[in-house]
Order: sequence, then structure tokens, then C-alpha cells
Amino acid sequence: MSELQTYKFRAEAWRDVAEILKAITELEEQHQLHEYSCRPERKANLTVTIVTSLDPNYLTQIMRTIPDCHVAAESLKLAEDYDGVRDNVFGPTWRRATAFQTDGRQSRD
Repeated sequence: MSELQTYKFRAEAWRDVAEILKAITELEEQHQLHEYSCRPERKANLTVTIVTSLDPNYLTQIMRTIPDCHVAAESLKLAEDYDGVRDNVFGPTWRRATAFQTDGRQSRD
């Protein structure tokens, strides 16, 4: 098992946090999520702290597969480096939509 690391990220809502935690705990590997914390009185614009053995690139990938969890994926950082800014250094970064697909939906470059 990899070394435990503490990360922080932003989430738009509790629903996003629940979906991320569910995805992490459903992984086949045991003991991926060791703890997490979040201010329970807040329902939106949350800062979440997690302790996990997951590789940060893999954690970012997991977050990106969950609908509407892009803010978490974009803001994930080691706890000591966390500043709330959406400029994740792990994995490829998302860019703002600048083009439209032929079906009219915006695409990401």
C-alpha cells in the first residue's frame, strides 16, 4: 500500500462529496480512504480534507468521472499546498470550453 497523504479540495455541494467518497470506497483495493472531514453545517462551497493512500493522479481521474465534480478535480492539492484555487497540478488540467461540437454542446480542449 502506498504512503498515506492528506489532500484538500473544494466541492460545490454535499452531494459531490458523497459521490466522491462512494467512488473511493467502492474501489477493490482495501483501505483507500482513511478519513475525511468537512464542516457539517455548510451545505455548499465546501472544503474537504481526506487522508488516503490513493495516488493523486488516480484520485483526480476518479473525481473527473463523476458528473458535476469538476471543481473537486480542479482544486485537489496536498493539504499543505491547498489554497482553494482551481489549478490542480495532478494529471491533465481541464481548460475552459472554447469550442462547440457539431451537435451544439460545448467541448473541452
